[in-house]
Amino acid sequence: MLQLSHFRGSAWEYREEVGKYYLHQFVVGQPDLNYRNPDVVAEMKDIISFWLDKGVAGFRVDAVNCLFEVDKKLFGGKYPDEPLSGRTDVDPESHDYLSHIYTKDQNETYYMVYEFRDVFDEISRKDGMPRVMMSEVYASIQNVVKYYGEGLKEGAQMPFNFDLITDTAASSSAADVKRAIDKFLTYKPVDKVANWVVGNHDQSRMATRYGSSLVDSLNMIVLLLPGVGVTYMGEELGMVDGYVSWEDTVDPAGCNTNDPINYVLNSRDPERTPFHWNAEKNAGFSTAEKTWLPLAEGYETLNVEVQNNAERSHLKVYQSLAALRQEKTFRYGRYDSLAINKDIFVFRRWYKDETYLIVVNMRDLEFVVDLTYFENVDGDASVVLRSVQSPKNEG
Repeated sequence: MLQLSHFRGSAWEYREEVGKYYLHQFVVGQPDLNYRNPDVVAEMKDIISFWLDKGVAGFRVDAVNCLFEVDKKLFGGKYPDEPLSGRTDVDPESHDYLSHIYTKDQNETYYMVYEFRDVFDEISRKDGMPRVMMSEVYASIQNVVKYYGEGLKEGAQMPFNFDLITDTAASSSAADVKRAIDKFLTYKPVDKVANWVVGNHDQSRMATRYGSSLVDSLNMIVLLLPGVGVTYMGEELGMVDGYVSWEDTVDPAGCNTNDPINYVLNSRDPERTPFHWNAEKNAGFSTAEKTWLPLAEGYETLNVEVQNNAERSHLKVYQSLAALRQEKTFRYGRYDSLAINKDIFVFRRWYKDETYLIVVNMRDLEFVVDLTYFENVDGDASVVLRSVQSPKNEG
């Protein structure tokens, strides 16, 4: 079977002592398990139970759509070669050189997630503490929402929604943002909870991708849309990618390029640099002589202590948003949205007789906008919360 690892090169590794190859879709030290073997499934359920019994509140199940490969019995006892993707922007060692139709998104995967959820629920019933399962998958929206469940079978409460990562960028228009948000709300089951993600440990940081001027706006979107807001550490401060030299690179995705110049195109280390608590040694993150990854430049001024002491800061906006989302309007309220022009995205949350409008300007330009395009919006409005850059005052 021709198959490439997510971290470049063949996904097959030969072991001389057994005279056989094993499959590793990720690094060599992470052999793929055979989930068609009932002993493997039983062991994994035991591991889940072990941690949940200790009081763990839940799991993020990583790269879950790679759990199953096709059943080789259907192909004469041998795994078939995966076809070429046809992409001309990647080299033959790259994972994206092939189309992974036999090692990803197999139908059995969803039912295994439903079985895992049964373990979660069984332990929750036993001790009365709710548990959460988050599934991490980059896939089509149709496949992502299958992780919620099927019929009476429950799946992950939070299949991560990466549409605000994959479908939008610094150049996006208000309509692009509206479409990305509406897409998830359209496809998710009507009785399930949405979730919103703008960054994680695999993606260039939100403030780097969109620019620091949109930090507050993006946090407003994530925390005030209906559903669960997911924050990657540093987004509340507006942290940006750090520089990590070839010598300091530890991410297999970068190291396996064996390319001291272009490794930066693959390495995920820049978004993984230590969190900034203060301006002291190691930004207050560690007392060690050396941290696993170097600190990002500028931590002396971009840190929790500085933002806590400032009159206005991203952190203070974030804290206000965290408090605001406790209001009934954001917990139970309805939602609709408009791209008022190319650059202004507005969404409305309302509950009974209370209405909030969240106005996001994607550009550093001034506009006069008519918010009465929304039904039942007229009269006076007051500013409840503003971004750091906004010239308006609360109240």
